[in-house]
Amino acid sequence: MKSLLSHTVVLAMCFSSGALVAQEKQRATSNPFESKLQVAKNIYVENQAQFSNWTGAKVNIGGYAPEAFSRTRVGTIDFAPGKKLHLDAVQNLVHVPSFYELVEPKSEKIVGKFPNYDISDVRWFFPGNGIAYLNQKHLNMCGPQYTRKFVLQAGAVTEVRQPLYFVDAETDVLSAVTLYESANGGKAVANLPPATRVQVVGVLPGKDDYWTMAYLVKTPLGLTGWHTPKPNQVDGELSIYMCN
Repeated sequence: MKSLLSHTVVLAMCFSSGALVAQEKQRATSNPFESKLQVAKNIYVENQAQFSNWTGAKVNIGGYAPEAFSRTRVGTIDFAPGKKLHLDAVQNLVHVPSFYELVEPKSEKIVGKFPNYDISDVRWFFPGNGIAYLNQKHLNMCGPQYTRKFVLQAGAVTEVRQPLYFVDAETDVLSAVTLYESANGGKAVANLPPATRVQVVGVLPGKDDYWTMAYLVKTPLGLTGWHTPKPNQVDGELSIYMCN
């Protein structure tokens, strides 16, 4: 009986551990707009009347090389009261990035341009009040999605700056990582050996170049500190940005 009970406890612990890992993976790719109305692939609104599919002529490729890009007009959005914008998907056929663009209907002026890893990875939510929410993969991360907010101001769609892009994704330490008290360094908070499983809480906005990006990391003991990739790997590497 004791042996059977122990075996049951071990199985329960294994199941719980597996469930937690699956839960973390699901969290990293979850859709924050799933409760909203979907009107096209990865396009969400508050009500159906805000969106109309494009049925007009084929849209000009614009300033993109036609052998490397294709442009599709997804539809027209009631972006704000009395303000409509076209939404165009510009797919890079050979490399990255691809783009979404918000375009003025009359002038065809681009009022917002949004690079992304692949247009199929991008989710939009348009509440209809002059705001847009964009959930996408980061160009320098392997898989996790994060959400950005944009507002229409002075004829342009501009980003609302956040203190941190929330990621909440598990990753592995590939080579010994030192975490610091700030994104610019300072005192060491923790030293993590290879194969440690850690949680990337978020990424600092405004540092989009690979070697300047800063990740807020939570250790297995619950400590948090900042990690920045370095060309000489002096502060180690995480698998979340080693995609190849």
